Amino acid sequence: MSSFSTIVAVLRFRAHLEQKETKKASSVSIVDQKGKEVSVMNFERLNSRSEKIAQVLKERGTLNKGDCVALLYKNTEILEFMVALFGCFYAGMVAIPIITSSVNSEDEIKEIEAIFSHSNCKFGLTTENSLKSFQNKTSQANFSFQVNLPRIEWLKTVDLGVYHPKKKGVEELININSNEIAYISYSKNNDYSLKGSLIDHKTIMNTCMNIKGVNKFTSNDIVLTNIESRNNIGLMNNILFSVYNGNDVIFMVDSPSETGNTWCNVVSRNKVTISISSYSSMVAVANNINNSPPKKNPIDLSSLQTIIIPTHISYGDVNEYIENSLSPYGLQSNIICPMGILTEYGGTIFCMRNRVLTKQNVKLLDLFINNQYMKCNKVKINAQCSPGAQQPPNTTRATELGFILPEVNIAIVNPADHSLCTSQGIGEIWISAPNYLPSKIININKQDEENVYHPIYYTHVQTSTSKSTKKNGVYAEQITDDYIPTGIIGFILEPTSPNENDLPRLFSLGLKRDVIKQLRIIAPPNVNSGLPPELARKRWVTHMSNHLINTVLSQVPHILSATTYILPINNDYLPTMMIETNIGESDYKNLVGLVMKKLEEIQGYKLYCITLSSPNTLPREQVYNHGVGFGTTFTNASNIISKYTNGNNSYTYRASDLLFDKGCHEEFRTGNLNLQFFYVNPKIVKDIPEYNNTSLIANRQKLMAKITSEHLQVICGKDCLPILEDHTQVNLLEFKSVLDILVWRARQYPKELVYNTIDNKGREGRGITFLKLLTKVYSLAHYLAEKKGVRPGDHVMIIFTHGIDYIYALHACMYLGAIPIPFQPPDINHLPEIIPNMLSIIEEFKINLLLVNEPVEEALKGKRVQSVVKEMYQKTSDGRSSPKLPTILLASKAPKIKQFNVDEDSLYKPVYDNTKAALVFVIYDSNYQRACLKFTNEAIMSQCKSLAHHYQLLESTSPSGSSVQNSFLPSSRPLLSCVRSYEGMGLISTAMLGVFTGAMTLLIPPYDFFMNPLIWFETVHKYKVKDVFCTIQMMEHATNVLISNGSIDGKAFSLHNLKNLAIISSERPKPIEYDAIYRAFYANRLDERSIAPLYSSEVNPFVSSKGYTDSNHATLLLDASELRKGKVKVIKHIYGDKMIIEESYDKFVKESHYVSDGSDYDEQLIGTILVRDSGIITCDSRVAIVNPETKSICLKGEVGEIWVRSKGSASGYYGSVFGENHENSKRANDEKFNSRIKGENNSDIEGYIKTGDYGFLWNIPLDTSGKTNSYESVLFVVSSLDNIIMINGLKHILSDIEQTIEKSHDSIPRYGCVVFQTDGKTIAIVECRNENEIYDIISNTLNSVLEQHKFILDEIVIVAHGSLCKNRLHEKQRKRIEMAYKTHNL
Repeated sequence: MSSFSTIVAVLRFRAHLEQKETKKASSVSIVDQKGKEVSVMNFERLNSRSEKIAQVLKERGTLNKGDCVALLYKNTEILEFMVALFGCFYAGMVAIPIITSSVNSEDEIKEIEAIFSHSNCKFGLTTENSLKSFQNKTSQANFSFQVNLPRIEWLKTVDLGVYHPKKKGVEELININSNEIAYISYSKNNDYSLKGSLIDHKTIMNTCMNIKGVNKFTSNDIVLTNIESRNNIGLMNNILFSVYNGNDVIFMVDSPSETGNTWCNVVSRNKVTISISSYSSMVAVANNINNSPPKKNPIDLSSLQTIIIPTHISYGDVNEYIENSLSPYGLQSNIICPMGILTEYGGTIFCMRNRVLTKQNVKLLDLFINNQYMKCNKVKINAQCSPGAQQPPNTTRATELGFILPEVNIAIVNPADHSLCTSQGIGEIWISAPNYLPSKIININKQDEENVYHPIYYTHVQTSTSKSTKKNGVYAEQITDDYIPTGIIGFILEPTSPNENDLPRLFSLGLKRDVIKQLRIIAPPNVNSGLPPELARKRWVTHMSNHLINTVLSQVPHILSATTYILPINNDYLPTMMIETNIGESDYKNLVGLVMKKLEEIQGYKLYCITLSSPNTLPREQVYNHGVGFGTTFTNASNIISKYTNGNNSYTYRASDLLFDKGCHEEFRTGNLNLQFFYVNPKIVKDIPEYNNTSLIANRQKLMAKITSEHLQVICGKDCLPILEDHTQVNLLEFKSVLDILVWRARQYPKELVYNTIDNKGREGRGITFLKLLTKVYSLAHYLAEKKGVRPGDHVMIIFTHGIDYIYALHACMYLGAIPIPFQPPDINHLPEIIPNMLSIIEEFKINLLLVNEPVEEALKGKRVQSVVKEMYQKTSDGRSSPKLPTILLASKAPKIKQFNVDEDSLYKPVYDNTKAALVFVIYDSNYQRACLKFTNEAIMSQCKSLAHHYQLLESTSPSGSSVQNSFLPSSRPLLSCVRSYEGMGLISTAMLGVFTGAMTLLIPPYDFFMNPLIWFETVHKYKVKDVFCTIQMMEHATNVLISNGSIDGKAFSLHNLKNLAIISSERPKPIEYDAIYRAFYANRLDERSIAPLYSSEVNPFVSSKGYTDSNHATLLLDASELRKGKVKVIKHIYGDKMIIEESYDKFVKESHYVSDGSDYDEQLIGTILVRDSGIITCDSRVAIVNPETKSICLKGEVGEIWVRSKGSASGYYGSVFGENHENSKRANDEKFNSRIKGENNSDIEGYIKTGDYGFLWNIPLDTSGKTNSYESVLFVVSSLDNIIMINGLKHILSDIEQTIEKSHDSIPRYGCVVFQTDGKTIAIVECRNENEIYDIISNTLNSVLEQHKFILDEIVIVAHGSLCKNRLHEKQRKRIEMAYKTHNL
């Protein structure tokens, strides 16, 4: 046979031989599920039809020698496939079998796309049936993504006929070189990467010669095969070798597991001598014959001399089971021959148990090896296995894979460093076999040729090629031969005697992907049992997942399938097992407990978590009946056999329903598995950081002498420029109150507009002049004093919807010296939250008058409000008090007084005393408990001064010259007010600022904005507004509405005049949200720098702002672990378009396996927090970053509480604080407003007020080009202190934890999680949209928090969607939820 250079030359020889000989011709045939022959073809006809196809291919003008031709045939059309295959060989073209090895239809179609793309096929051979099926199943209609299959010209081969030479008796020469590529075998390797193996004719001939030579197979052998024959080892063994050897070959296209005893009957009837089958098929044969012994047709298996099983692992117990099951029917012993193959290399054979040695009674070694040594990658033989022997404890059965083939070199290599393993070491099997490996192997995903490798060994002899190592006198040398890694883990036992039959023995333990490494410190103590010290000290314990799974399946009943893998979280490698079971829910905990017990006892494997799922719900390795439907070539996967326990010491062998561990891992991380149960063992987690700041404090004390003011985080705002009225240059700071300025402006500019309204269609109202405003204020003040008896110092609650009447009422109270308490109108949907706070204020401050407008009057007198009021009085006074609100006065009832003189009015008594409240703000905590803050007229004036200075609202505070025409004076540009006008910056900007600067304020009702945000933007455009105050919620709502109705097109309005979009917030600005605003309105000419955070604390509405600053927006990516310690460590700086990346950034990316989404912010990078600056400190203010524990100013690079000293701050709490009693309220007031910063030499610094917020100061460059070294100090707000909990000495931000949880699973709604601490436990309450995904949510919640925040939640509670208490602004009421949890009322 060595005279033939190609397989088609052999085929032609066989065909001619059949013509000359009279004996029965060899044939290839197909049998159906009953064993009946349905199709047959001899070599003569196979050759004739193949040469006809070759003739047709050569005559095609579009095809050339070496072109790729696709072969599209179903497994039932194997004879047609053979005809097409050899036709391509004859024509000198490269055959491309279209066979896939994917796990689902989406992957399968993409694999086919990759095959066509790599091979560049433009032509294909097929049948009518296969083509129609293929076109239907690859139709675009079946897929949600774009299918990119190329246009292929298909030729149907069934009716082409046979070859007739042009000259009778003269055959065309076979013009094929043995080095030419015959076909390309595509399959996925053990790591699921698609590879293409280029098989040339020489490799085919060498492989066939080797199989024949070592086994002494003859043409008299009859072959029966039921493995996939269109690709890989099946193509080589079943088709090419059968032609080479001249055998009869019988193809079974149905799996024996589905066809009863058909395999046995076919063997008996045809006197089969060689069977090529998979482990799964042979186990099915054994199971069938055990369960349904034949009754009619006698079975005789005595003709069988060899059962070849292509595999990557040999199962001694399975071999025994098959032999014991079939020996009663004549099966000879010792004839099962494992064949070691490499699927990813086109089915390359590297070892097998051959028939010659079998006849010489050379048996495969079957050993029991020590578990503890194996987990250290060492082999220690405890005993040899004999038939029926009991397995010793703490051992694993290892059966020889086969005898290494001639011209194949094997190396056992440490895959970590590519060094040769020592004697009896366990490692990856590498092979060197130039004559049998494909000429090329292409990694299709990388579009790159696979590398060859050279194992390394260590020696004390130095040569010119040696490389030094870390150990003195030890050198590394490379073996010069080319090796390829097989992805199989095993070991070699060297011969112990010179006997020629005593050969090196190769053992396989599993795949490289099955290797699981567990830290020895978290493994059970028994893993070190009996180990010498040098092995017991090793850091890692090595497990094989296939061994672990088999342990569970064989020891624990009711488990249908399982997979295990390592879940990498931070620096922990957490063993995880996923199980499918049909057991009842009540037995879940017992099942989990038994699994953990058996794994720890038998394998020394301790699990982090176990999940239970219903049968057939987890991702599978392979799909036979779905997708495109052309089967699979993943031979390795189909040979995984497991031993299942039935209880009562009885077992069943069957092919594993192999779970797709990579898919299970991915789906587990995304929470898409509909888990039925989830158990976690938190004790196994070791990477839980702890921190003790005493060393930090002690270190600071040591450095105290060296600390200067430059090292401290304290900063003053800019000195205030003169605040001069635009027209008259009058110094506005000479006035004592905004009301005084109103009186002056009413005289000076009686006809100038100070307010105007915009209706729901964008139309402006009649406008309010300064004189009309003062007239209204004067009239209402006199009505309140003269008719309702309001006196200076009285408290008046004013409840109005957003509008001009609210302004009148506010100033009228301040006119009289009464103390107005603005209160938001009652929201009908949140009355149980609003009314109690309203009633408590009324009671505490003895309020006798509620000043309202018509909508509020109607609401307060309505049944729903009255019902809640009555209920609240009954709860607080046992029904003895009258359920009645104070007098409700409609402000519009006040008669208008046309003639008045404020200078002579005895009722004009603004509160100038800076120890008394002029105005009271009502604020709320997260539990919607209220507190009141007192603001003096001096504070209000200071706020207006700071705003005018910072935002250049006056000519004197603007960098422009004094020669500007009046129409372009800053005060000629109107202000715009819309929401939250009852306290803080919303109130200041609505009721005070316009009067102070002389600018007109436009009022848009919040409801109109909510219904149609476009009117807000059109107003900004129409009136050329340069400064607006808004909230991030406003912008999100506007963006969503306008994008949904297509109103953002760049034409409806322009924002180029807008210089300061001041976004009011007391929270951390989020760059992603700010960028979303910029992208949404980019077409409308919104300048990115005009989007400016405004940090507004509850004690000071205007602490800092980015508006009109000299620097670009600064975004910092911080190391979260350092931030939790109170330190600032920046790993990436972004200043406008300038980005600076620190060295530590790459470490973060590598450790978290992060893949960027293209954003500069890397918001998803694990272990980081993204912050954006809140701008510079306002004028005449001072901010210090203070350690809340030591009361000392933080050093630069530390995070602390933001303390502010400013005349614009509140003077203190007013009355009770958040429901506390008088004593606690006084303590809270002293703590917040009278705290002192500890200075040097006990010289405490007074005058600062705590904001209750956590942040730091940072210098950012004014010149990002680096040409000048100028900086601007800005404030970064991280969180409120109420939003921070301590875990293991580290500060964790609750809102960040909640956001992590909300993003962890699609069934968790936005704002659907609350985290809090109680009784030493950290609890997460999570809303769930779909109750079928509860355990998925639990697992994702636990693991995402562990990964991102490095701690384990003590308890996770799942509640229905909408169950969590939220206030009218959708803010979560954490205290109320905590109380509901404690009282079991969630």
